[in-house]
Amino acid sequence: MATDVNLEVRPLKTSDYEKGFLDLLAHLTAVGEVSREAFEEQLKLRDLAGSYRTVVIEDGGRIIATAAMVIELKFIHSCSKPAKPRVGTEGSDRSRHVVRTPCCCVLSWYDLRMADTDTDTGQFGAGTQLVSIAPTVSQPYHEGSAQVGHIEDVVVDPAYRGKKLGLKLIQALIDLAREAGCYKVILDCSEANSTFYEKCGLTRKEVQMVKYLDR
Repeated sequence: MATDVNLEVRPLKTSDYEKGFLDLLAHLTAVGEVSREAFEEQLKLRDLAGSYRTVVIEDGGRIIATAAMVIELKFIHSCSKPAKPRVGTEGSDRSRHVVRTPCCCVLSWYDLRMADTDTDTGQFGAGTQLVSIAPTVSQPYHEGSAQVGHIEDVVVDPAYRGKKLGLKLIQALIDLAREAGCYKVILDCSEANSTFYEKCGLTRKEVQMVKYLDR
């Protein structure tokens, strides 16, 4: 087991599937059966959306802590000021030929990572397939203060609890929210966990309401 100092927070990658990322999530809620193919596809969709930030902590080749954040674009605060896109933070261990192309979505430039591409000429061969899409520019995709970061799925392996890893995760997501131009971050938690989040710098506000649509 590494010392707490050596346990760094980093973005989620496709290779984390083999490092027990889903097993860790199972300590939080039911995960179900997820194939590696489905895991990779979900990462591609999150990269395309451009508003997801999932961070993890790894020790000894195993994911021991994770937390996620979704950035919501608001209409309030004058909708903020459009700016350059930011880099995708997930699935960053993919190593395929990159072709840059414009895209008329919220994010304006993407790296399209293609399989079966001639890396010398950049030409697509027969059977070329799109394997991932990710924003290319390492800057906030929307400046100003019309965004909110929603923190979810915070979990630490039971064997590593009490080492302030949860605090590291929350601080990392708050930094990412600030970098993206969010004016606040919010989350829902149980009464038992409220003291922990207060130690992370959050305060109580209003009441959580929920309606489950799958039960």
